[in-house]
Amino acid sequence: MTTLNQPQSAADKDPKPLHLRSSLNGALETIIRVEKLLQERGSPCRPSSALGSLFAKVKRLNNHAKPVREDQWRMTFLRANDAVRIAHAIEAALDDPKSKESIHRVTSSDMTLATRQKSQGKDALWELDLYRRFKLAQTPVRFDEPDLVVSLGDEFGDYAVACKKAYSERSVAESLSEGCSQLLKHGRPGIVAFNLDDLLPQDSVWEEATRAALQARLDETNRKFLMSNAEHFTKTVERGSCDGILVSTTVISDVPEMSPRIQVSRSTAIWDYKSSSDAKVRFAAFRNRLDQVLHEQQ
Repeated sequence: MTTLNQPQSAADKDPKPLHLRSSLNGALETIIRVEKLLQERGSPCRPSSALGSLFAKVKRLNNHAKPVREDQWRMTFLRANDAVRIAHAIEAALDDPKSKESIHRVTSSDMTLATRQKSQGKDALWELDLYRRFKLAQTPVRFDEPDLVVSLGDEFGDYAVACKKAYSERSVAESLSEGCSQLLKHGRPGIVAFNLDDLLPQDSVWEEATRAALQARLDETNRKFLMSNAEHFTKTVERGSCDGILVSTTVISDVPEMSPRIQVSRSTAIWDYKSSSDAKVRFAAFRNRLDQVLHEQQ
C-alpha cells in the first residue's frame, strides 16, 4: 500500500478547516523533484499536458495560505495521491534507458485516473507501477520485450511480463491472446499481467471500517475477475502459452483504522490452474519477489 501523509489523525474529529500548506508538502517535494529530473533528461513534463496540469493543481493548492473546508481538502487529497503515485512510478524508472517511451506516454497522455477514459499513459503507468515494485524489492528488472523482464536468478533466469490494462470484460480474451503472442515472439517464459483499475466505477473511494474489510473487498474483486474469465485463462495456461495470469487492483481507500486513513491500496492475485509443474515453480519464484512489496509503505 502506498501512502501520502494527511494533516489529521483518524481520531481527530475536529471540523476546523484544514491548511493545505502543512498537509501537501510531501506531495509538492516529490512532484518538484520528478519534474526537475525529467527536465534534466530532456523529457520535460509540459504545463499544457494532462499530467502537467495535475501537478500544477497540487502545487497551487499547496501554496494557498488560507484554510479550506474539509470537503475541499478531501478532493484535493485524492488528486494529490494520484499525482504522487504517478511521480513515484516515473522516478523509479528514469535510469532505465528503455523506459523512455513509457514515461513519454505518461507525460503526454490523459492521466485522469479517476475517470475510465482509455489512455496510452494509463497503460504505461501499469508497466511503471509494476517495475517500481520490483525495484523496491531490489529484484533486477528492466524494460524489455514484451514489456518487462524480471531476473529470477541463476535457477530461472529472465522472466517476461506482458502488461495489459483491462478497460472492459469484453476485451480480456483479445488482450490475453496479444500478451501470449508477445511472449511467444520473444521466446521467454512468462506471464500476462492485467491491471483492473478501470473496470471499477469511476471517481470511487473505497470506504471500509477496517483494513481487513478493505483487503477482503480487494481480494474479492480480483477473484471475480479470475472466475469470470476462468475458461480463457485455463485453456491458455493448459496449452503452455504462458505460465499463468497475474491480476492487480489499485484503489484510493479511506479506512479510519489505517494511518493515514486515505491511501493508495493494492491487491494482487494469480491464476496458474492447469499449468505445468515447471511453469508453477517459475511463477511461484516470480510471485515470491513481488510479495516482498505487496504491503510496502512508500
